Amino acid sequence: MDKACCYHNFMYLEYRLQQLLPTCTVKLREDHTVQTDQSILSFLGETKKTNEQMYQESIDTAMEIFLSVEPSQSDCKTKEEDLESRQITVSEDDEDTDYYDDDTDAGALPVTTTTQKDAEQKSEAITLKNYGVAILREQQEDEFYVQRLVAKYVVPYPKVTAELVSTIALLSTYMGNLEDIYQILKRKESEKVVTIAKAYANNIVVQYFVNRFYRYGSERYFNAHKLSPVDAATLLTEAFTAVQQKTHIPMRTFIDQKLVSGIKLDMKTHKMVIDPSKAANFFVRFFAAKDRNAKKPDLRYLEFHGIVFGNYQYLATAKLQEKTKTVSAQFTVGERIFDSMTGACLSDVPCPLVRSRLVIEEDEFFDDAA
Repeated sequence: MDKACCYHNFMYLEYRLQQLLPTCTVKLREDHTVQTDQSILSFLGETKKTNEQMYQESIDTAMEIFLSVEPSQSDCKTKEEDLESRQITVSEDDEDTDYYDDDTDAGALPVTTTTQKDAEQKSEAITLKNYGVAILREQQEDEFYVQRLVAKYVVPYPKVTAELVSTIALLSTYMGNLEDIYQILKRKESEKVVTIAKAYANNIVVQYFVNRFYRYGSERYFNAHKLSPVDAATLLTEAFTAVQQKTHIPMRTFIDQKLVSGIKLDMKTHKMVIDPSKAANFFVRFFAAKDRNAKKPDLRYLEFHGIVFGNYQYLATAKLQEKTKTVSAQFTVGERIFDSMTGACLSDVPCPLVRSRLVIEEDEFFDDAA
């Protein structure tokens, strides 16, 4: 404690020295020629700024570091995707089945299939997901990989930047373009977006509505379409009926796996009962719906301003969004321009990242001439 006070206050240091050496003379002098190391200044500056300021100021740097990684074509599937199976197993035929409204001509929309040739051509191109998978795989092998990656460069806030790089890597495995990822970071929606993206990819009930909303009268959902809690419950009932008919999944399985909360099975009638309020919550959680009069049950209704949350381009919904979402081909961070889909740099402006001399590369230890 006493030592800390001495470093903190030079007047106190003078006082303690005179106590130890009563006959000595202590002179204090300011030296304006000595320059404090930049790393120390950065540390002191970091402690003064708020967490929000550090977060926002680190986004561009984190994007640059993320895009500095060199992925390969093999980096196309996360470890979770290799091991993860759906909570409900759907047969191959049912996965490609379109769920139609009862009053809609099933022939109106042809079922599209992906040929092996299309899949091979698609796999040849490097996408943002390759960058993310490359980082996440390294991080699984070395928990400090991202910190080491960030430490290669001079950055004002290393800890915050490392957290952002990890977040960008995760987002890139669910999102289709850099601009959306950037906006998600700016709005601090990462955690919510990842949860929703997983539902778009794996929750069969959510997938039913994504398909239905985009394929039938999608324009109304972009024009403040209103939905009451009672109507929301009706839609969910229709969804369960349609999915069950196509997949032959027992109703008890839907309830046990909690694909939607607020569902009960009436033991007398053996019919599903859905709480209108919980049904409304379902659409607010997974779709671009605003909850109007949420605390007034009698006046409550949902107002749609799109279909998927944030109107972002999710990898699981990208094909369905082609007619309703325009994705910019280019993304600008600082003075550099990147391909928004592949992460390739399109400008001649050099990378602004400055290599840190505090990091000793392996090639500095091994000299070929030695």
